[in-house]
Amino acid sequence: MRRDADCTGDRYSADHDDMTRHADRRTGVAMPRRALGTALATTAMAAACSSPEASTERAPALAVSPARPPSSAGNPTVVPSTKSPQPANIAAPAGSQLDAQVPVSLVLPGGSLMRVGPVSTSRRGELAIPTNTNRAGWWDGSSKLGEPHGSTVLVGHVDSFEQGLGKFAELLVAQRGDVFTLHTQSLTQRFVVTRAELVPKASLSAESALFDVHGDRRLVLITCGGAYDADLGGYQDNMIVVAEPWTEPSVR
Repeated sequence: MRRDADCTGDRYSADHDDMTRHADRRTGVAMPRRALGTALATTAMAAACSSPEASTERAPALAVSPARPPSSAGNPTVVPSTKSPQPANIAAPAGSQLDAQVPVSLVLPGGSLMRVGPVSTSRRGELAIPTNTNRAGWWDGSSKLGEPHGSTVLVGHVDSFEQGLGKFAELLVAQRGDVFTLHTQSLTQRFVVTRAELVPKASLSAESALFDVHGDRRLVLITCGGAYDADLGGYQDNMIVVAEPWTEPSVR
């Protein structure tokens, strides 16, 4: 089965060893405008590049020791300690107490590290994707790392004529249970994949929950995939990977 990559103009084979590239004609991702007081609108992927439930683990049962009967030897004698008291350990702040920060890098399940930078939408609602296929763009309209709600949305090209296969090509083979690690300058958090599938660009408007900043906490990764048709402007699908928190955000 062949997959045609580059979000607008490169042809890509899913087996990574057989790849033919065409001229890159991408422009940007058409993103929704945000409505005040409502969830984000959906993203229309126009000529550019772009998720299943996290497994829950049962908490281990606590081992409870039987109560020891009271001693009949009388009350114990309290001997004052001659040692100086030691300060108590200070617990690290909980994830909800950390200041939210912008993502700066993403570690893929295969171990590759991908730099991340902010990207914005134009007045036409198009999201500018980094031209470097080894970089991802964090949509600045989405949630930051450390925020308790909403989606953190990263987008990137799958390949290009000049640079070849990009790191986001790994999304094309992502599976449930894969782990992505997101970093900021001082925070880190791991996310486990719960959904990974190709979605026709024309139907992405039905995926508004992916871009909701008020809904469940999640990481959303988007690139291009599926069939390539030069006459229709390039790739006809988007690869969407959704991952839910595996750990709480913590200080690096």
